Amino acid sequence: MAHFSRLRLTGFKSFVDKTELEIGSGMTGVVGPNGCGKSNLVEALSWVMGETSAKRLRGSGMDDVIFNGTSTRPMRNSAEVSLVINNQDRAAPTLFNNTDEIEVVRRIERDMGSSYYVNGKPVRARDVQMLFADMAIGAHSTAIVSQGRIAAIINAKPSERRQILEESAGVSGLYVRRHEAELRLRAADNNLARLQDVMAGLEQQLDALKRQSRQARRYKDISESIRTLETMLALAEWNLAQTAMATATATMGSTEYLVAEHMTTVAQLTRTHLTQSEEVPPLREKQAETAAAWQVQNFELKRIDDEDARITGELNEAKQGTQQSTADIAHEQQILDETASTIDRIETEQRELEARGDHTSALETLRATRMEQDEILKTAEVNYQTAVEESATLRASRSSLQSQLNRDEQQLTHLARRIEELNAQIANLNNSQTINTDELSASIETLEQTLQTAREGEQSRRDATEELQQSLETARHDAEAARGALQKIKSEISALESVLAAETQKGFRPILDDIRADD
Repeated sequence: MAHFSRLRLTGFKSFVDKTELEIGSGMTGVVGPNGCGKSNLVEALSWVMGETSAKRLRGSGMDDVIFNGTSTRPMRNSAEVSLVINNQDRAAPTLFNNTDEIEVVRRIERDMGSSYYVNGKPVRARDVQMLFADMAIGAHSTAIVSQGRIAAIINAKPSERRQILEESAGVSGLYVRRHEAELRLRAADNNLARLQDVMAGLEQQLDALKRQSRQARRYKDISESIRTLETMLALAEWNLAQTAMATATATMGSTEYLVAEHMTTVAQLTRTHLTQSEEVPPLREKQAETAAAWQVQNFELKRIDDEDARITGELNEAKQGTQQSTADIAHEQQILDETASTIDRIETEQRELEARGDHTSALETLRATRMEQDEILKTAEVNYQTAVEESATLRASRSSLQSQLNRDEQQLTHLARRIEELNAQIANLNNSQTINTDELSASIETLEQTLQTAREGEQSRRDATEELQQSLETARHDAEAARGALQKIKSEISALESVLAAETQKGFRPILDDIRADD
């Protein structure tokens, strides 16, 4: 039976330096005072055999097995425990039974976890635990007796005593393997159940895939039919296209011939157009000069006609004024004659009255009448003098107007002769340039039509602009109305808020607090 031969500790708890404990055959004991590290040796054995509970190692965490340092020694970042097993009798498990000594090493680094090595090769923690279980020992074996362990064994339950017996009989490894086998069987059962579920799902997928396969096969057949029909259709279209192309080629040949003929005609017309275009500018300049002269003569003739009309009107007014003055003079002369006859009659009557005797009252009456007649005579003389002056003024105006009329008649005669000369010149020009003038007139009419069209377009745009302006004004009016309505609403809201605030201050509850809407 294999047994322990050496135990080496480095940085494990209080064993900061490398320490080696020889374990001989028979009984080996460690004697020392309290605190010298006897329990640390037992915990080192449990730890190297796969202990995973930090509480069983009297620590709060697995990193507590690393030397934490003292006032004179710095702390370590790793710890290592090595256990050498004598295997000369080849009693170890088959996996590790090829050497005389088996060295089991467990190394831990701070914040990195533990790692296991058997004869220098990295292994799993379960492999180490199974190794010691097959050797009827382990981290939880009753062969390791620690403080208070004796009382626990005495007071152990039947199941715990059975574990002790099994360890003594060396069958604890079989139980561990049995437990692992049971776990694997349960996992296999779960996998089988899962496999059945997966198979059921795969069968459903298989049915769906079969349907899809049938649909795909049908789709493939239909696609082949469609492809065949499309090929036949494409062939028919190609034949039609070939026929159309042949027809188009023949048409294109005849068309090209016609195009060549038309191009020749266009070239000739272009040369003719260029030649005529070179002749047009001088003719246009002559036409512009003739039209300008004709326009000037028209303006002058219109001015003469207006002046003639004005002079004729003034002459008629002067004639009417002369006639009126003659009538006024005749009327005043008649009044003077009547006044003279009246004066003669009164003097005659006065002489008769004086001859007849003293008729004082009648004489006074006659004197008063004579004075009135004298006043009338003075007024008539004044009017006559005014009429004579007006008549002289009118005669002078008539003489001036007659002179102006004579001058205007002479100027009108001169202008008439000048117009006749210009008309003769225009007739000569029209006779010498009949064809070109007609063409220019046609061009002018075309330009006038274009101008008229442009004016109509401008008028339509103006109408559209006016409609848009009206729409804009309407929109602005609506906006102003909306602003007014909005301002009115805001005013009402402000008034209502002030009223509600006043009522709230008075202690009344708002009616909205009592209103509830249905869900």
